[in-house]
Amino acid sequence: MAGHTVEVAQDGTEVSPMLAAKSFDLVLMDTLPSVADLVRVVRSKLNGRGPKIVLGGSAYRLATRFAHEVGAADSFTDLRRTLAMLCA
Repeated sequence: MAGHTVEVAQDGTEVSPMLAAKSFDLVLMDTLPSVADLVRVVRSKLNGRGPKIVLGGSAYRLATRFAHEVGAADSFTDLRRTLAMLCA
């Protein structure tokens, strides 16, 4: 997409160095296991500033309150639709 850059981390251990190296406007996470820990890491590394954290993927269809419980802004079940909405 014009004007947007996407970076992918395979797990939480890759996220910390990425956050330390540059600024992000949005962080999307798509797996339930260790998401709570990853949200906590992102928040602590950014000292309360930084991107809106949005959880996405089919895993969140049944866990509708999970995003809010772990401190993320929201969750979406269709990642393509979510990206289209966020980038519009």
